[in-house]
Amino acid sequence: GAVQARGEELGLSVTVFDAKQDVSNQISQVESVVSQGYDGILVEPVSKEGVTAGLKAANEAGIPTITLAQQASQQRGAQQASPPQASAFVGGNDTAAGRLEMEKAIEAMGGAGTVAILYGPMGSDGQLLRKDGYDQALADHPGVSVVFEQTANWDTAEALTVTENWLSTGQ
Repeated sequence: GAVQARGEELGLSVTVFDAKQDVSNQISQVESVVSQGYDGILVEPVSKEGVTAGLKAANEAGIPTITLAQQASQQRGAQQASPPQASAFVGGNDTAAGRLEMEKAIEAMGGAGTVAILYGPMGSDGQLLRKDGYDQALADHPGVSVVFEQTANWDTAEALTVTENWLSTGQ
């Protein structure tokens, strides 16, 4: 893809892995590239908490990691402070984006009504932060209520099924 082509232009070899939204796959992939001695890792965490074991292994091996689009937990060791598990984050402000999305939806509804929210994977950084933004906007508009909330795991077919179910049965 485009990332690999750009890497070649820069004289870099780029390998792309797909965890298929499975945390254990992602941890195994990160641990595998650590053991193979890759020079750096770019990762979009499947789960804010789930990928930290892989990032810890990379950190301990001195391999810089950058999280993309979604952040991983930056927990520190229980015994003593340690450096963040990811070297850097590249992405937007999902809380602000969520607030803006909900404000625009509320504006389009005329300030009152019901809302259904279809999420990406639960527990992902994007889902958690966007929900915070939605909640902020909803707190300012008591005439709007959320009637359905469910994940479709960034899967189009699953999203269609969930939405059709909401529309046909109200569940």
